[in-house]
Amino acid sequence: MADDEDGIEITFGKKHKKKSHDTNGQKQRGKSTSPNSKSGSSGNDSYIYHDYEFLLDRLYEQHNEMNRMSEDDRYRRSLFQIPKPNIYKEGSKKTMFSNFSSIVNAVNRTREHLQLYYTIELSTECSIAPSPEDPTAYRMIIKGKFRTEQIETLLNRYLSEYVESPSIPGSYDTKLIRDASTKMMFIECNKTGSRKFVAPLKHTVNTVTKLDRMNARESK
Repeated sequence: MADDEDGIEITFGKKHKKKSHDTNGQKQRGKSTSPNSKSGSSGNDSYIYHDYEFLLDRLYEQHNEMNRMSEDDRYRRSLFQIPKPNIYKEGSKKTMFSNFSSIVNAVNRTREHLQLYYTIELSTECSIAPSPEDPTAYRMIIKGKFRTEQIETLLNRYLSEYVESPSIPGSYDTKLIRDASTKMMFIECNKTGSRKFVAPLKHTVNTVTKLDRMNARESK
């Protein structure tokens, strides 16, 4: 009888210990909310569990933040790799784009292409001259008085039309190519290989200069 009682006690004790172990494990899993908490084998499980939840919450937060951003904000954020135009006036009839060469290198386009874009969009003359601060760099001299905001707006538009990846929004890791057979121009993403057709500059904007407009008024 005593042996049976001992056996019963041992059996109950095992069940009780097993149940207590599971309860403690559950408490440990629900106890910590920090991914840095560790304690024994249950602590490792808790660490993995909460680290996953922490990363998932961060992903949702970033996704919601991007949805709240306007299109202009996305472009402003994506410009962190592109230098801001350094603009200043020289006299009363010229505007200097002093870091023009740095921006040309950052967007991976030819100097002539970006220069032509500004020439057409501003309807004025844009010329290239060596930089007085750095002989290896160059600046762009714009005829006329223009504000920094105008130059930045045109740069954002240029990035959107001729630089930004067609498959990865905000990525400027692209190249501008011309198909030899069709003579058409494309933006090609260096990461995905996707392409987007772009019209040549001379076909997309008005090329009338200020001098043309003055002559047209005088002829009336």
